[in-house]
Amino acid sequence: MKRYYGIEFFEKNRSVCYCHQRKYLSLEEKEVYDIILKGLINCRSCITLPPIKAERVWEICDMVLDEHCYLFHVDIGKSIIYVYGETELKLEPVYLYDKEETDEKMWSLMEKITSLVGPWMRLSKTEQEKAVYQYLKSQVTYKDTHTRECYECYMPLLEGKGVCIAIAKAAKLLFDFCGFGDSMIVTGRLTRHNRQDDGDLHAWNMVCLNHKYYHLDITFDLNGGKRHYNLTDDQIKKDRKILTEKLPACTTRWNERSFIWSI
Repeated sequence: MKRYYGIEFFEKNRSVCYCHQRKYLSLEEKEVYDIILKGLINCRSCITLPPIKAERVWEICDMVLDEHCYLFHVDIGKSIIYVYGETELKLEPVYLYDKEETDEKMWSLMEKITSLVGPWMRLSKTEQEKAVYQYLKSQVTYKDTHTRECYECYMPLLEGKGVCIAIAKAAKLLFDFCGFGDSMIVTGRLTRHNRQDDGDLHAWNMVCLNHKYYHLDITFDLNGGKRHYNLTDDQIKKDRKILTEKLPACTTRWNERSFIWSI
């Protein structure tokens, strides 16, 4: 009988993914976070939660999916929460695939990540970041297929296409497996004509190198150049407003002279 790789792997390697948002939750909310994560990993049809406001459950679900990018098989937008008085909630997730198909896709995803990350493990963190950046720039095309899948890490890594959030998720997953302790996804709104309230939603990455944080927007650099590589807050805010809260400050300018493309 074929093992369900999602459960088998991630139950043993849950520390792989860096969970920035989780550390700001209360103890009760962390319990909800962990219950939701375990339930989604195991493809449970019904996840029983302790008392908490339903609105907060949706926010925590979004955190779980942002920080555990391999949960590509979950369609949280179509999921349902049932409230039973003040004592219990039940989350009924909707999955894009059955377990057999999820298993097949998960195996393919893990094999792809392993083949990429394996050779990178001998590199420094600075070189690993360059490797992730260069790989996605050279192998991925921005494309909105108007399907749920184009928002998940599966598409850029295995099919070479996706929208900004999919590319950011793919990058985070690669950073996580490279052992980056502080890798996260940032969301914002692109600005137009110096206004900060009417642009399109956008997503990119933040990484930590030598205890300093930088913004990294691979999507904006897909068509060439490296204008959005390791930017400060001031630099990234020139064309967008950051919506993600409680982010580390990015104040150190990247030393461009140390950026060597051939690794």
